[in-house]
Amino acid sequence: MKQNNFSRENESFSILINATIQKIFPLACPVEELKWINGWAYSMVYSNTGKNENNCIFTENMSAQHIMGTEKSEPTYWITTRYDSENHIIHWLLVRSSTVTKVEVTMKTVNPQETEVTWDMTITAISNEANSSFDETMKDRMKLMMTFLGHSLKHYCENGTILIFNKQPGE
Repeated sequence: MKQNNFSRENESFSILINATIQKIFPLACPVEELKWINGWAYSMVYSNTGKNENNCIFTENMSAQHIMGTEKSEPTYWITTRYDSENHIIHWLLVRSSTVTKVEVTMKTVNPQETEVTWDMTITAISNEANSSFDETMKDRMKLMMTFLGHSLKHYCENGTILIFNKQPGE
């Protein structure tokens, strides 16, 4: 049996949001993310409804640079492989020329007005170039991205506005 030559990392993040699951779940959609992710831009490749659904495909150029570095920025294709509105679970497969990423989002009602949202991310390098990016900071970069998404979603659900992070002087 051949040994794996490429790296893989997994990280998770959970956050409690003071909003109903019915309000939060539809926001996990590239169209709706325009409302709550600062700087979000996407291009819909395929959707029967114009929103997220099973087998929806869209691209964006934002996420890869946050995990792999700005010099490795390229389009990421998101394929929705599970869209379960009854159980509030969404799975995506993110495909780039150098990595394949599985993102699983689950939402659970804590009480009628509070929802726990959990992101679970597994990134696998599929090129030598990407393999070199898997260092001791990879899990931190993954966690940072999920934390940004979690706090952005929480802020929007609880305040109705996009969370704007202040830039430092000189940026």
